[in-house]
Amino acid sequence: MVALIPRRLFCTKISRNCHQHQLQWSVKQVTKSNFNDSLHDFHSHLSSSDFVAVSFQNTGSFSAAWHRVSSFDCPETAYLKARRAADRFQLLQFAVCPFTISGSKVTAHPYNFHLFPRDELNIGMPSYSFSCQTSYLTAMAQQGFDFNACIYDGISYLSRAQELVAKVRMGNPIAIHHVVKPTSTPPSVADTIFVERVKSRVKHWKKACADSSSRKTDDFSVIHSKFIGPLPLNMDEFLCSLRLVFPHVFDVNHLMKEIGPLENVTNIPAAISYLKNRFFAPIDMEISHGALLNEGKIHGQTVLRICHLFAKLCSVLRITPGAIQSSDDNITSRLGGYAHSFKSCSVSSQESVDGRIRIWTKSPRKVGCKHLVFLWGFRDSLSAGMLKSLLQGSHDVFSEEFDVCLVDKSCAIVVFLQPNLSQAFLDIMSSEGISGSLRELVSEGLRAAGYETYKRACGLGYWEADLASALDKASATPDCFSQSGSETNPSEVYWCNDLMINLATCEV
Repeated sequence: MVALIPRRLFCTKISRNCHQHQLQWSVKQVTKSNFNDSLHDFHSHLSSSDFVAVSFQNTGSFSAAWHRVSSFDCPETAYLKARRAADRFQLLQFAVCPFTISGSKVTAHPYNFHLFPRDELNIGMPSYSFSCQTSYLTAMAQQGFDFNACIYDGISYLSRAQELVAKVRMGNPIAIHHVVKPTSTPPSVADTIFVERVKSRVKHWKKACADSSSRKTDDFSVIHSKFIGPLPLNMDEFLCSLRLVFPHVFDVNHLMKEIGPLENVTNIPAAISYLKNRFFAPIDMEISHGALLNEGKIHGQTVLRICHLFAKLCSVLRITPGAIQSSDDNITSRLGGYAHSFKSCSVSSQESVDGRIRIWTKSPRKVGCKHLVFLWGFRDSLSAGMLKSLLQGSHDVFSEEFDVCLVDKSCAIVVFLQPNLSQAFLDIMSSEGISGSLRELVSEGLRAAGYETYKRACGLGYWEADLASALDKASATPDCFSQSGSETNPSEVYWCNDLMINLATCEV
């Protein structure tokens, strides 16, 4: 994910493994020991640059397969998953790279901040505990991550919300809210136009976020949780809060999609190689902290690779980001086709969201998420193909075309491609008139539920190891879960197997 705004633009990714044969650039490593000295230079580079790239290394993302944000997640369920992961896991590295693009030259100032949460102020913040996943720690160890340096010399930090609380607890209260008393004077025409314009922009931004592939809420929920404040309970409030910090967002996946399909472009090196083989777009990287290195492990280099890829894409697409000024109107005119681009890379900028999901069988098509049925209680050894074969012929409802995919070993999703068949199947499963091979499957323990049951499981926090267990609990819970006040359409999800550029495979 690349987030870009004039002088304060951000590129986000969660780092994992990397190909070691790539050239490496020098990155300023910032710890508690040299934080104060580095901060002055960082502020100077930040204020003089056009964009900022950000990558981070954390201790985990999800603890079960179905907890991963998936193509069948609507924005609300995706946010609930991302919110849980952001609250549970911890950042240990946060790389920030202010950069400027001028023609084919990129001037970058990369910093990699080593972090470790500790209660330096003795006020009970931040939390003393967080979760870790062994796969993440193993990958970090293989990359040469120095855990001792992190623990002993990592930088402590507070979020903005925690900082306000800390100042109050330390006897330095500040006004959190400045209340302005309303006057009796009616608003002027200019004021009214300004307010409506702001409302329109916020509404447009929120809709763009809701139209997105919800996987991209992760790269932002973590940053919000650690550096801004506690994550709101629902997606709508989260988008409002995020909009204040990240007014403009650009996605390298979306930019890359304008050039060609992403089937063979699954990581940054592959994306750069794809462009190099098809276009003449040389990029000269000038790094402020030192010369190009050919060996050694320098952490935080993903931000530089994202800068490189973004500059190369801009060159190929004939975008001149260096000419962008701070005016919102100018940004819209120059990069309007890519701004606020939280959409799935399978959706072109011209496509509108119509409340349907995209699935892939022999040919791509869209269906409403009400056509999804979750199945569980089948034998563990069954594959999606085997389960589909069992369902075919078990009842007339399966005489029409349908598709099956496994969520985890305990649960599958059936997608009906014809209207009303999903509800007909659910009605059959809850009736006593089941016959034939479907009756045998039910007698063996087969169960079914619609999408609302899945939403309820996520909303009520039933994060069991197996989705089947979560659906069992949700099925036994009264249907009282709702996201009142949210403008996000819960049916707007994208079922898509299109590959995206994996920004999580290039950290060293």
